[in-house]
Amino acid sequence: MLNVSVKCVPTGLAAALLFGSLVAALSAQSVPFCTGTLGAFGWQCTTVDATSDTGSASRTAYAADGTLLIAYNQTLTTSGKNAQKHALRYATRSTSGAWTTQTIDSSVGKTITTRPSHPVLDSDFVALLVHESCGHPTELDRVLGWEAAFAGTSFLMPDMLGKFQYGSPLVNMTADSLLKGGLGTFGWDEEGTPAQRTPIVRDGVFTGYLTSRESALALGQRSNGCGRAISWGRIPIVRMVNLSLEPGTGSLDDLISQVDDGLYLQTPSSWSLDDKRMNFHFSAELCREIKGGKLGELRKGASFQGRTPQFWGSVRGVAGPDHWHLWGLPHCAKGEPLQLCPVSHGASPILVDMLQMSARDKH
Repeated sequence: MLNVSVKCVPTGLAAALLFGSLVAALSAQSVPFCTGTLGAFGWQCTTVDATSDTGSASRTAYAADGTLLIAYNQTLTTSGKNAQKHALRYATRSTSGAWTTQTIDSSVGKTITTRPSHPVLDSDFVALLVHESCGHPTELDRVLGWEAAFAGTSFLMPDMLGKFQYGSPLVNMTADSLLKGGLGTFGWDEEGTPAQRTPIVRDGVFTGYLTSRESALALGQRSNGCGRAISWGRIPIVRMVNLSLEPGTGSLDDLISQVDDGLYLQTPSSWSLDDKRMNFHFSAELCREIKGGKLGELRKGASFQGRTPQFWGSVRGVAGPDHWHLWGLPHCAKGEPLQLCPVSHGASPILVDMLQMSARDKH
């Protein structure tokens, strides 16, 4: 049984040793239909299906909540000269240590129609959107122009603090380095600032940055404990901690029941954002149609693009605490020299109004 606990200890060397143990524990696990190691961007898997000509995969395993490990495995199988089959396999490891596996043949689904839609996004998809469109643009060093490596700068300028309508009134986001089971949980940051909770978005209004001592001083504030470094040999820079979308009310079924004709998106496949974190493009690995408030057939090729405030401003439903899940991202990249920092993001599924969906190329 994989049992990873995150203690309230200072970051830096202590955190590096702790995370090193996590990497070793994950690397030692035997994942169904998947062999490999935990690399720079998660679990790097390769597999060959004995019943087919070829097979390969590269997907990410997430460790969060202390005991949960999820591995996605995408295979491309050729059978004959021109035939291809595109499948999504995934495995869930429960707290008891048992694996549950499922294979979904996405080649049987029809490609979606390019049109506006009312999508429901699952928790894992929302967690990535929180990371990319809220986490990075609220890092104050990016806002001040002190840091731009990997994720660029930010559209959230200081004169927008406390005034800017970042999302709908249902959108509440919190940075919390005290959160139990989070990969961004600790006792003090690298500058000695105690771990704490900071409201980032409240009732849709942008209310706070992620700050270090030096960056907070530029705005006449006190640090909220986000000055992190991966070792004693690197300077602390502003990093995400556990940044989460707070749960709403109701269930996933309640969200789906509100949609007459839409899509249910799970498992991000690819994504791209501009260097201000304003404009973005995301695509889904797994997608089902919603008809008459019920989940329908499998669909493929789902992608969407938008602008951060318009997307979060279109949220008209957030599922409740029973559907809230804390996801782990073992390696968030920032800085030169590169510092790979573990963070977590919690989220419930959300319902979004009229998002422009487009079809990717067929597999």
